[in-house]
Amino acid sequence: MLSLNILLLIFGLFLLLKGGDFLIIGSERISRNHGVKPIIIGMTVVAFGTSLPEFFVSFMANIKGSQAIGLGNIIGSNIANIALILGIAALFQSLKIDRDTLKKDFPIVFGVSLIAFLMMLDGVISRLDGTILTAGFIAYLMYVYFKAKSGKEDLLEEEIGHSKKHWHNYALVIVGIIGLYFGADLTIANGTIIAKIFGVSDLVIGLTIVAVGTSLPELAATIAAIKNNNHEIGVGNIVGSNIFNILFVLGINSIVKEFAVDSTNIYIWGPLMLVITLLLFPLFGKKLELNRKGGIILLAIYAAYTTMTFLIK
Repeated sequence: MLSLNILLLIFGLFLLLKGGDFLIIGSERISRNHGVKPIIIGMTVVAFGTSLPEFFVSFMANIKGSQAIGLGNIIGSNIANIALILGIAALFQSLKIDRDTLKKDFPIVFGVSLIAFLMMLDGVISRLDGTILTAGFIAYLMYVYFKAKSGKEDLLEEEIGHSKKHWHNYALVIVGIIGLYFGADLTIANGTIIAKIFGVSDLVIGLTIVAVGTSLPELAATIAAIKNNNHEIGVGNIVGSNIFNILFVLGINSIVKEFAVDSTNIYIWGPLMLVITLLLFPLFGKKLELNRKGGIILLAIYAAYTTMTFLIK
């Protein structure tokens, strides 16, 4: 029975990965076919597409009463996006950003993370909190829109060519969403069963296995961007995804059903998310790039974090 649950969990993660891929590819093509600027693709469409697995997993976990997995997935995904994904990406090639990203976008993702943490302190993410976060999400979309409209960003050269098959692009989006939905369901159901068999808490599963699984689309998108020498899109995807995870995923989910906050999220994992987010500033530094040494530091932090999740009850 355990082997079947493991296989179903792996299949669920696979559906999440492929669903995210299809959604991103279809969304990118639709965006370019409609003349949307690339910066909007990077910080909205790509970020939104790669954040949908977190949304579906957290939504279904919250509805089914596995709130520890739902909230743990959001926090764990944000930690994984920075420490694991940027760490891995920096091993391949130094990640370069412009000063505008360091001065404006990094402070936004830290500020959003800080607000979410402060909301956790009373032990619940309430519907009022969710409403505030969702309003922040709308404000963020307006910020990105006006930032793109300013015309300061360079156009993104992508491998995916202009597609005349508009119906095919919409089909990719629909198939992607279906894959994300069923992948989330399989991941939650079997992740919870495996956790109970081994006596591991739902929170640990949410912080590690499920969080990494739902971060796979971010990893795929970031590696692809770096291979095409589109560092801003790669880093922007991570920044945008972390903002989406909090403002959109946590915001909408807590409006549907309030999140109970585990004490370890208040005293350990929430603060750790803030620290890792804050590390973006010194790691990119004055040279505005994350080199291989910085990547190794991030991966070492993620290895320590993973170990801690199993040691701390």
